Amino acid sequence: MKDLRYLHEVNKTEIPENKKGTVEKFRKKGEEFNEKYKYLSEDKDEYDKFRKKSNTNKWSVFKKVFLKLTDYKCPICEKAVDKYDDIDHYRPKNHYWWLAYDYKNYMVYCELCNRAYKKELFPLFIDNQINNETKNLTTFDNRIELDKEKSLIFNPNFDNPNKLFEIEFVAQTDIRAGVVKIKPQKKLDKNTYLHAKAKTTIKLFNLNNDNNEIEEADKDFRQINMETNFKDLINLAKRKNKLKEESTLQNMKFYKNEQKILNKEKAKNGLQKLIENGNFEIPNFI
Repeated sequence: MKDLRYLHEVNKTEIPENKKGTVEKFRKKGEEFNEKYKYLSEDKDEYDKFRKKSNTNKWSVFKKVFLKLTDYKCPICEKAVDKYDDIDHYRPKNHYWWLAYDYKNYMVYCELCNRAYKKELFPLFIDNQINNETKNLTTFDNRIELDKEKSLIFNPNFDNPNKLFEIEFVAQTDIRAGVVKIKPQKKLDKNTYLHAKAKTTIKLFNLNNDNNEIEEADKDFRQINMETNFKDLINLAKRKNKLKEESTLQNMKFYKNEQKILNKEKAKNGLQKLIENGNFEIPNFI
């Protein structure tokens, strides 16, 4: 999972140096876009009238910049994406119609994450239970209370993946190989909203390849992704552990060298970022 909070959280999340200019232009274009289509978020009749027109996919203007900012990867499964992939409405436009032209509600996902898994789903955490009934979603009349909704789907624009997920290394018969699985952060109480959010996201997007009813092409991608990442990530995790143990003044040369390696490798993908932040546990048998 990618951490893209820098897109919208001004002064809260550090913008990567090589993306500062793009982010500034993106925010400016976004605010201009929201202002241009503001009338569609205030009047359902105007919105319905506009939607009946033949070409209303105005949000596609953000696709190119999203691809650049996400390094051409799906922010959920990190599968490669391109201009043919989908702009997703985090809150589905079929219910949250007033957010259909709000650029902060957009993200580019791969076709499988968007169309095969997320679709129009938007499960909520209500009264300590998972509920996806429309009657429990925010309505236009009380839209000012939108922030009170507890969505159970990870939002790369606003959620910190390091507070939700961690990596589990699962060895196969040959302990030199295995698969990488994602699970809720071990620090999270199983009865809490954040644990439910992490668990629901993993299941909904089939991140651990547990869904047997999926297309073979997707199953192959998930499996290959988990297997090919195993060796690199287990080595990175071991290095991280060793770095922690050896970070003393007597071993400062070693520490600087290992830290340089970590810095060079970090941010390649969200799984490595989880390792960098210590969100993993290496089984004793590996």
